[in-house]
Formats: sequence, C-alpha cells, structure tokens
Amino acid sequence: MKQSEITKHAALQGVPNSTIDKDWVLGHFIVGIFRQQWAMESALFSFSNKLFTNNI
Repeated sequence: MKQSEITKHAALQGVPNSTIDKDWVLGHFIVGIFRQQWAMESALFSFSNKLFTNNI
C-alpha cells in the first residue's frame, strides 16, 4: 500500500498524520532489530522472527 493510500484511509478514520509517521518509523525499527543475527538466534525473538519472515 502506498503512503498516499495510507494517509487517505487514515484521514477517513480520523487518525492524525503524526500517528501514521510514528507507526511507520517504529515498524522499520522493529524489522531492523529482527534482522540482526543475535535476534535471529535468540529464543526470545525466534517466534517473532518467523512471523516477520513468514516461516511458520
């Protein structure tokens, strides 16, 4: 989904642009963490990593 589509749907639901921007940044931050080798090998992150890589 393009950023413009997200903004359009958010506006229809009354979600402020600042919330969309924060969620976008947070999502990329979390993906960055799960792509780190130590996170992939950690039992704590194991299930979440499978979710992000669709290996379930």
